[in-house]
Amino acid sequence: MDLQFSTSAWLLLIAALIAGVYVVLLYIKKPQEEFSKKWQWILASIRFLSVFLICTLLFSPWIKTHVKQIEKPFCFLSVDSSSSMNSSVDKSKLKKQLAQLERNLEEDFEVRTLEFGKQTSSTDYSELFENIYNQTLDKNTGVVVLLSDGNYNKGSDPFYAYKKIAYPLYTVTFGDTTLYRDIAISRVVSNRYTYLNNRFPVEINIQSFDAEKAKSKLSILHENKIVWSKEISLYPSSFIIPLELEAQQSGIQKYTVQLQGIANEKNLQNNQYSFYIEVLENKQKILIAAQAPHPDLSALKRSLETHSSFQVELVSTGSASASILSNSKKIKEYDLIILHGLPSNNYPLEGLRPFLKDLSLCFFISPSTNLNLFNSWNTGLKIHAQGNTWNEATPILSPNFAFFTLSKEEIDPIAEYPPLWTPFGKFETSSFGESLLTQKILNINTKLPLLWFQRTNQRNIGVFCGCGIWKWRLSNYQTFQNTEGFDNLISKCVQTLAAPKSHSPLIIHCPKLFYTTDPILIEAELYNQAYQNVCNAEIHIDVISTHTHKKYPFVFSPYGKNYSLNAGYLEEGEYTYKAYTTIGKEKLETTGKFSILALSLENEKLPANYELLNNLAKRYNGLSFMDYTQNNWPNLITKSLKSRPDLKPQIHYYQDYFSLLNSGWILTFLLILLSLEYITRKVLGSL
Repeated sequence: MDLQFSTSAWLLLIAALIAGVYVVLLYIKKPQEEFSKKWQWILASIRFLSVFLICTLLFSPWIKTHVKQIEKPFCFLSVDSSSSMNSSVDKSKLKKQLAQLERNLEEDFEVRTLEFGKQTSSTDYSELFENIYNQTLDKNTGVVVLLSDGNYNKGSDPFYAYKKIAYPLYTVTFGDTTLYRDIAISRVVSNRYTYLNNRFPVEINIQSFDAEKAKSKLSILHENKIVWSKEISLYPSSFIIPLELEAQQSGIQKYTVQLQGIANEKNLQNNQYSFYIEVLENKQKILIAAQAPHPDLSALKRSLETHSSFQVELVSTGSASASILSNSKKIKEYDLIILHGLPSNNYPLEGLRPFLKDLSLCFFISPSTNLNLFNSWNTGLKIHAQGNTWNEATPILSPNFAFFTLSKEEIDPIAEYPPLWTPFGKFETSSFGESLLTQKILNINTKLPLLWFQRTNQRNIGVFCGCGIWKWRLSNYQTFQNTEGFDNLISKCVQTLAAPKSHSPLIIHCPKLFYTTDPILIEAELYNQAYQNVCNAEIHIDVISTHTHKKYPFVFSPYGKNYSLNAGYLEEGEYTYKAYTTIGKEKLETTGKFSILALSLENEKLPANYELLNNLAKRYNGLSFMDYTQNNWPNLITKSLKSRPDLKPQIHYYQDYFSLLNSGWILTFLLILLSLEYITRKVLGSL
């Protein structure tokens, strides 16, 4: 740090110096008989320093400094702590090697150690990379060192997940990379939900090594009974067996896939895989009625059909299937009716309107929508358009939306969604509704609703104030190589609107099925007798294990107009819950149950996937180290990182100002000088 005084500061110091000299001259002119000349000069010097400092501080000078700051690049040491990693690694040795690497790098890098996969015992590279990305937003240089066995089983493809991080990636492969004769059930894909007496698809991914001429028996068991069996040839080395099973019992059902072992196979643990499916008794019937064909309709239908809990029917006005819109009895069979571009000039739906007054509706506003007719439908939202002008509006997530919560996988794609066409005009909303998404127009965040909901004890209403959501589904796929975020967002919207209206003042939204890798997320709603939200009450919930009878008490946190609870992770088993609160003198209570199932994501003794880690390092400008058993890998990484010209510390210069009044040592020194003069004169008898 280099000090520099400004011109004004120098002038102030000179003035203080003159004042000090003047005081010294007055001091020296005192009669000599008070004390000797020696003490006179000593006291004069003390007085000079005191007056000089006082005058200087009275002028309150600001000192300008030139600060030199050395910014070290980040180094993220990312350590895989999942079960597959722990089963093949000497943890004490790894700990010492990590400590050595940190010591080697701490002089030139800002080292941060991150563990992942420890809590859920699964490996999710995308979650790790997202965490790193959030910590690197204000840093230009850095490096990520990934220590893992290369086996991941959760989240998106790591090649795409790391794409937005601008740092080079180094990898160290742990575990045995030697391949032995082995067959394995690497993955089983099925629906999470199905319906009673329905047939549901199952895809079994079989992998093998050194088993080209072998055969095995593949079986699926339900309640210890074989419900499907087939002899298979283990060629090629990776293949998928598609099949269908019939759901014969309602509730949560466990199925176990077993692959009979072959000769000389060492690892039999990965020959078995269990999966669960919840069998429901009734589907929610959804009708999509449209003014005319539109790409949004296909996106909506495909998204809803990814969830087997919906039975979706699509009709277009003017087509043969549109007769359903004039059938008042048939229309009441649906849990939710989605109106795209309706009511319109050609199809005002006035004859159908009396039969829809008690049904849950979702409107998609498009250029064909007659907004005057729409405003008369008592939806709680009115749009007063100014001419036939439309805006391009991108979505902004409302932080206080309380009807339901979105997961990270559903929130992240929203920032990438392209704009929709929305009507230009004035929007009026009722106090019973809330916006999940608002409009951003010309880079200005507005309060105008884009996706709006109203829930009352009569019915549920949703309004999508724009068209073009087919582009959102496409954007989701282009960014994340899947459409899960968009599909789940649409599913939650439809589930909220199609949910049967409950007249209970205390409503608990709790899924019936969780996995041990999922946090327990529960939501609650509380209403008074006028069916108005009560958001200042204290809602308790006791979660009880039916096996151990252990009770876990929790308290909901207010979230907008409703309440939410993250109960963390619980052990596998069946649980019941009792939620209770008090409004005035009235005690409210509701009960329910859910299951937590073990999801065996990590198969022990899997060979390390050196190829994945090596390709990751090559793709993202790094190096890969395979033989971790050698103790010198920390030194090899250190040597490589320190030799890179793009990972050198950066030097920044900036100007700073500080006031001498903020310097505690100057005030302390001044106090010492004044005290010293007083004590000396007291001792010499001058006072």
